[in-house]
Amino acid sequence: MLRRSVRFMGVALPGVAAASCAPESALPLSAAGLCKPLPPPEFFDEAGRKLPARLIQVQTVFRHGARLPVEDSGCRDGLCTWTPADSDKRHQLSRFGQIRLYAHGDGDALSPVEVFGGGSGGLVGGGSGGRLTPLGLQQAVELGNELRARYVDASAQTCASISPARLLPATWERARRLVVPRSTRVERTVYTAAGVLHGLYPAVDGHRQIPEIEISLSGEPSDEFLVLNDAACPRLQVLFRQGLRLSAANLDEQQRRCIETVEQGGGWLVDDPQWKLISYRDWYSTRRAAGKPIPPAVEAIAFELDVASAKQMHKIFEASAEHTSAPETTRRESLRLIIGRLWTHVLDTMARPDGALHLLSGHDWSVSPLLMCIVTHDDALLQHWPPFCSNLAFELWSTREADCREPRRLSHPACAGDASAHEDGRHVRVVYNGQPVQLLCSAPGRQTCTLAEFKRLVAPHAVSDFTREGREDAAERLAVQDSGFTK
Repeated sequence: MLRRSVRFMGVALPGVAAASCAPESALPLSAAGLCKPLPPPEFFDEAGRKLPARLIQVQTVFRHGARLPVEDSGCRDGLCTWTPADSDKRHQLSRFGQIRLYAHGDGDALSPVEVFGGGSGGLVGGGSGGRLTPLGLQQAVELGNELRARYVDASAQTCASISPARLLPATWERARRLVVPRSTRVERTVYTAAGVLHGLYPAVDGHRQIPEIEISLSGEPSDEFLVLNDAACPRLQVLFRQGLRLSAANLDEQQRRCIETVEQGGGWLVDDPQWKLISYRDWYSTRRAAGKPIPPAVEAIAFELDVASAKQMHKIFEASAEHTSAPETTRRESLRLIIGRLWTHVLDTMARPDGALHLLSGHDWSVSPLLMCIVTHDDALLQHWPPFCSNLAFELWSTREADCREPRRLSHPACAGDASAHEDGRHVRVVYNGQPVQLLCSAPGRQTCTLAEFKRLVAPHAVSDFTREGREDAAERLAVQDSGFTK
């Protein structure tokens, strides 16, 4: 099965980053290292005079690096096996600091071995499904290098000397309280977070900058909000099943052609018709990243398979709203339950600018629904499945000269109080895989929105009471929604 239960969904498939980063035909394995560092955005007053601006917070949600397939029971071509050695990262991890994990809000440290064990196999060859590969860990380090180039001031020895366009000082000793890592409770995301930290503050002269890597995890499964999680949400379970069922029942010609080509020419076969596209792309992408043999028929349609599977993914996230009698209502409700708790976290964190870099290590199914909420339906960024280490950064900028301009002062009591009173002069830029996103709330050609505009854009997708909104009166609502769908 390819994670048939929705909980902790993280189906991983590489896609294509922003078109300005790499040509479409390249199908990059990873989003890390594709793009050059960005110049800071520019701000002007009503008279056209340029305003000084300071970066006061960044939250970046990223997908894990390359991994083993979640399952491979239908790979019947006989070309590929996955062994425990394919996910053996011990040599690389020996260069990292000790990794300690914490259940969020709990002071008791855990080791990765305690949390994940040694793996229990499951793949042809004995490998453990979903584990991060050595290449995936290296991709995470490269993403950390990219974030370092964008947000670390290599010349700043103190917080007070950080340049306005950077966020963090040069050394981990000074920066450790300004870097906040959190991960889903999954092996590949935890080690990706560790790799990003290692790349953000790499060793100097052979000496570790980060002797102990500390990563916060969600506690109980129902608390997980970084990725689609229906563990405590009956309504989301219904909407997800609806999206999966209707998206599979209404495949377009390209999608059906991809399935036929893979099955007839590649020898791959998934019994569940609802998961065929996503499973086939998963198998292709993980083999390609690992340099393992791929049936020529599948390789020949890699680009089309990427587009076709991404299209179905988005239909699932929207509960296949276009095939219901209330498309906009269904789409909003489904996206809100899928990613609304993460949006609430992002907005709440923005309301308390702290001069910190918040690292949120998740999945492709963390990044994609966020992106769907802030760009147009036909945006080119949505055409492809997010590549490994795809990352979405929410940058908070201030143009107020007296507004807690030094990062070390951002937690001062003067910065607290009514959040709305502190929105003036604050702006949001969103960066996807190294390129600014054309936000629905920004004018054409602008890289930013005001904080107030951004909040108005995403607030409808945020969840204030997940338990209440996910309560099961779903059967009655589903009957109304399904009354107009086509097959």
